[in-house]
Amino acid sequence: MHKKLIGALVRFKPTGNYPEFYNAVGIVTSHNKPSHVRVRWVKPVHYAVESEHYIHYGPTRVSDFELERFDIINKRETNG
Repeated sequence: MHKKLIGALVRFKPTGNYPEFYNAVGIVTSHNKPSHVRVRWVKPVHYAVESEHYIHYGPTRVSDFELERFDIINKRETNG
């Protein structure tokens, strides 16, 4: 099911943990577990700004989350 979402535009739901990601919009680029997808953010997300990783690499541009954390805005159109 979620394999068909590759290329879909999604929005992170504004509930639960990770408030820095609330309403962030991204594109599903792949799936990596039965219920997880990898998302490339349209606008990089400033998450864990005090961490070593952030200090060296800046805001996150790609994240992996459970599919249930997202609302699907627009599915990719396929022919056939």
